[in-house]
This record gives sequence, C-alpha cells and structure tokens, in this order.
Amino acid sequence: ALAKAAQSMRTAGTAILCEGYMDALAFHAAGVSNAVAPLGTSFTEGQASLLKRYAGTVVLAFDSDEAGTRATERAMGIAEAQGLKVRVFRLAEGKDPAEMLEKYGADRLKKEIESTITSDDFLLAAAGSLGAASGTAAAFSYLFPFMAGFSSDIRRDSFLEAAAARLKA
Repeated sequence: ALAKAAQSMRTAGTAILCEGYMDALAFHAAGVSNAVAPLGTSFTEGQASLLKRYAGTVVLAFDSDEAGTRATERAMGIAEAQGLKVRVFRLAEGKDPAEMLEKYGADRLKKEIESTITSDDFLLAAAGSLGAASGTAAAFSYLFPFMAGFSSDIRRDSFLEAAAARLKA
C-alpha cells in the first residue's frame, strides 16, 4: 500500500507498519491512510530505509500473538538502526487490526491506533512479565540483545536505568 500511503505518511510524519496486507487494508478502510505492510513478518533494512524517505516515525502494528510479538521485536531493531523513531501498537482486544475492524468498526480502530507506546516501554513490559515468571536475571537476559543494538551509549545507559527501576534490580 506504499503508493496509496506515501502522501499520508509524509503529512503525518508517521508510517503504520502492519504484518500483512489485510491489516493495511483494514486501516485504509477505517480512514487511516498511512498504513503499509511488508507482507508477512519479513521486514527488512531496505524497507526501513524506504519508509524513512516518507516518515520519521514508524508505528509497529503487528499481530498480538507470539509470532507478531517476535516480529515486533525484530522490526524495532531494524527500524531504529535506520534512524526511525519506533512506537508500538498493542491491541487491547482482537488479534490484529483487520479483526478489530470487523468486530468493533472503523471508529474503534481509529481510536485505538492513537494509543501507542514507545519501543522502550514495549521491551520493559515484556521483560517485566518475564521477570515475574522467571526472575530478574531472565528479564535482563531478554533485554541485553536489544541494548547491544542501541547506537548511543547515552540511550543504553538511560534504558538500563529505566530497566533497573522497572524490574527493581
């Protein structure tokens, strides 16, 4: 949907990256015209570079299942490495945007997409859940690969402080 979304992405400064074309179509049907999809969970550096031509921020709107969560984690690193600001859209109800549109309608989907979290908040929430189940060491083991990918020592230190506070380490 890049051809349809290009102008909206430029205007909004944001691209909504969906897992598949049905989700991108759902956003467009709901009147959210800056949605695109890499067709599956294979988001690449080339696609991130292409998105950066149109927008400075990417909202990852992948499915809420385990595969979608893993795709979100992978896409965060790729997008941030290309210099994109990353936010994450987590569906409160429903597996994916197409399902939400079908169950709850366009107004609900439009309202929900306005509620995104930062990539840091996404990672810290996942680490917090893991820490509650498996301990603080497991939570930090989950976070270390992401922190290794941070391009700035300042960002890494800031994130580590936030993780320590959140995980009470």
